[in-house]
Amino acid sequence: MYVEKCLNNCTEYLRLVKSQRVLNSSGKKTVRKKVIFNIGPLSKFDDGQPNYIERLKNSFKEGNPIIDSLQDFVEVNEKKCEKYKFTINESSEECIGHPKKISSLI
Repeated sequence: MYVEKCLNNCTEYLRLVKSQRVLNSSGKKTVRKKVIFNIGPLSKFDDGQPNYIERLKNSFKEGNPIIDSLQDFVEVNEKKCEKYKFTINESSEECIGHPKKISSLI
């Protein structure tokens, strides 16, 4: 999903859009946009600072959108980190990489 600016009757609007790959009438794969949420007119949200659209897009990608109504659509990607602790004893039979084990398998 991403935020885009569109024109309607010479007024700039913001909307949340999702891209989808679909088959067209001739059977070829094409990309279609599906509007998920109409945010509203740009003039309602613009804070007057430069690059508002870019800042809005980046904030949405990072998961902390400038516009509060977009918070419901933020995808949470929590990366889980698993930690493992193991020890290898050189004389142990569980040690797969031990030279004595490898020579006995060949």
